Amino acid sequence: MVIPRPTEEDIQKKAALYSQSIFQDRSELYSILNVHEETIRKRWAKKTVKQRETLLRSAYPEIPVMHRPDFWALRQETLEERRSDGTKYRDAFLLPELNRDDLVKPKNILLLFNSRGRNSPDVFAFVDFEKIRLARTSEAVPIPFKNECTIYLTGQNAKSYGKLVYWNEGPDVFNDMVNGVGMLPGAGLIVLESQYKLYKFLLRTAKTLIHDLLPLTNSEPAPDPPSLDDPDLLDLELSSIAAYATGTTYRAPLRFDVKYLKRLAEAKVDQAQDHLWSLREDPSYFRDVALEYSEHRLEHLLTKEGVRHPNLNTAWLWDQIFLGLIGNAYTSLLQWQLIKQQLDQVERLRTKYVSQITNQKALPSEYDDHMSHFQYFLQQFMITGPVKDLKMGAFGSPPMRPWFNRYPQDPNSTMIGIHSSAMHQNSPSSVTPQVIELMSLLLDEKQSAIMGRHVILDEIDRLLRSDPKERAYITSWVLNYLSEMSSISEFLRQLEFHQPRIGCNTTEPLTRITSPMKQRDVRGRVMALVDPATSANNTPLGNGKFNYPVHKKPSQAVVEQMRRAEAELDAFWAKFDGIVERRAGKKPNILLREFVDQREVERTPQWTSSPSSEPAPQRGPSNSAKLQDKFALLDLQQRTESTLRPELNGVAGFPPKKQKTKTKAIPTPASDLSLTPLENSESQRASNTSSIITTKASNFTISVPRRAYTVFTRLFFTPSPDRTPGEVAWSDFVQAMVAAGCAVKRLMGSSWMFSRAQSDNMIFHAPHPAANIPIHIVRKHGRRLARRWGWNIDLFGLKESTDSK
Repeated sequence: MVIPRPTEEDIQKKAALYSQSIFQDRSELYSILNVHEETIRKRWAKKTVKQRETLLRSAYPEIPVMHRPDFWALRQETLEERRSDGTKYRDAFLLPELNRDDLVKPKNILLLFNSRGRNSPDVFAFVDFEKIRLARTSEAVPIPFKNECTIYLTGQNAKSYGKLVYWNEGPDVFNDMVNGVGMLPGAGLIVLESQYKLYKFLLRTAKTLIHDLLPLTNSEPAPDPPSLDDPDLLDLELSSIAAYATGTTYRAPLRFDVKYLKRLAEAKVDQAQDHLWSLREDPSYFRDVALEYSEHRLEHLLTKEGVRHPNLNTAWLWDQIFLGLIGNAYTSLLQWQLIKQQLDQVERLRTKYVSQITNQKALPSEYDDHMSHFQYFLQQFMITGPVKDLKMGAFGSPPMRPWFNRYPQDPNSTMIGIHSSAMHQNSPSSVTPQVIELMSLLLDEKQSAIMGRHVILDEIDRLLRSDPKERAYITSWVLNYLSEMSSISEFLRQLEFHQPRIGCNTTEPLTRITSPMKQRDVRGRVMALVDPATSANNTPLGNGKFNYPVHKKPSQAVVEQMRRAEAELDAFWAKFDGIVERRAGKKPNILLREFVDQREVERTPQWTSSPSSEPAPQRGPSNSAKLQDKFALLDLQQRTESTLRPELNGVAGFPPKKQKTKTKAIPTPASDLSLTPLENSESQRASNTSSIITTKASNFTISVPRRAYTVFTRLFFTPSPDRTPGEVAWSDFVQAMVAAGCAVKRLMGSSWMFSRAQSDNMIFHAPHPAANIPIHIVRKHGRRLARRWGWNIDLFGLKESTDSK
């Protein structure tokens, strides 16, 4: 790559030109917003999508169509073309936020007006440098090189903004560049160019929207309009962390928010606790997770000659399946507990050094040391956790298998090498799905470091939300691990945006930074503890003994089958716990009691002849039988015909599905989650108005609409001979939680976080690829809500009929 080497005079001349234009345009934009921002919002809201597109093209004729145009541009040119002739898509790389897909949405350009017009350009300097990471690492936009000086993008006027200072002019000039207070001159010039073009676009767009109100008069400034940064509870697009991360440049820069990260960590701990205990408590959940792990192994791939793996369907492979299943359950919980503990220390240090943490000087050494430890720990958690697991399972998943072959197994190694399928490689009509290409980049250490994992995760999330064909290549198992990655990535992204930079004033060398985190690397120790126990316990299922008919009406046969399945699960865990206890002296949950909640599993009581309501759950394990040698290949999800309603077509996170219409009805706009009608199956409608509603107690504290109430009757289901449990549409579950007073934020992947209060959060996974939550998972969600929040059906009552229509 040819690197430009401008002279000091060239740099100062360009910097002065850009800076003067930036501050002039920003001042004019601020004057417009000061008087007419509310008018701009109203006029934008009234425009159709086509009118918005026309307006955007008038301000920026070459505006790219697609989200993340830098990703698109990267695929249009080879590296050699970019190196020899320079990229033809410079603006797409420098201004990825300016694209039609994102800006035609209701709020993005309004957020951009507000943030850029009402904040000084220096507030965005380092965010603007980070957003062009792909431009830099792909060599599309080479960074000019000028040594021995620092450029400052911290001034409040055109004279000081972009000022060039040589290192020998002051003792702190070089340190300011290292600590992030200043920049290398080439990087500063690229940021100035990006801001120069952005403010030109914003000013042209604003003038077009209020062309009849120009020129400005000396009228009094209007009151500041309401904030656009607080999304409505049901604005699922803006409630998404992925959408929020994508729209970082539309808002004022993200500040390091330790309180939010603590809430997220607490929710992840609760989710990990629930997963671990569900594996011990619920036979159907344990079975489904085990089957998912078994279906996501590289051993399923054929060689290019069509040869099957020699270990497929062997006891050794089941050893590895249960080692991963149980080891990951414990490891994830311990890792998130450690993250939570470290955030407590971060909060204490930020309080201690509150007056010293500013953008104008390096971080205090003690604080910088701890943040460096924390950052390293998160990076290792990412690599040894979800990245490693996805490498072992994603490309072996059923939808991705046709695109890959494995190399013949080396008998001296357990590693499995893979390559693109020869069939698809040699077929000119076969195009690799984008999501598979992105997954390959995500799991490649070099490529993900160059492009940024959070950038790739954001693109995967956008693709899965917008393209059903691409979504078909991702299983729920892969989606869960993407959710785990995205949560860790959110922590790393906030640390990356921390100003001043982390790791620039640490008193410890790298080896001392990494050693405390290596001591906390629990994955290896957990796997060493779990491995022998799973090896001795590798065939826990057989002959349908884990069949758990929770979806059926109560009867003696059903209850007895449920008790048999629970006994089989208890026997499996009793054998596992016994092996660990003999090796380590204590059972695993006691050994790790600092991290693992101490609970007793719930068990189905014996059958009584006339059950009118669900008896109190029996505590403690029941008697177990001997375990069979073969794993029962049961269906992953047992379902009944009764469902609450089909999914919501077109809303982010709800995949479309064709439905047969049985009755005539006026279509409801899919974009309005609160207006979607409830559609029950024929067998369900009759019982909804009688048996469900009449079971309501008179004393309740939370009033919800009829549809939400029906969801809670499913979550807290009471068995009776005349009622059958049913699935719950994910969209109905979300609406019911909102109706009960929860705030909702869609995280990346399948994770959604529900907040009853700022310090009380729970994470649930949306079903994939189906739109409905299976019955046994509905039951699991209800138990979790009862355990964590103390919810039960008696807390809920119906709103007045006029409110519930």
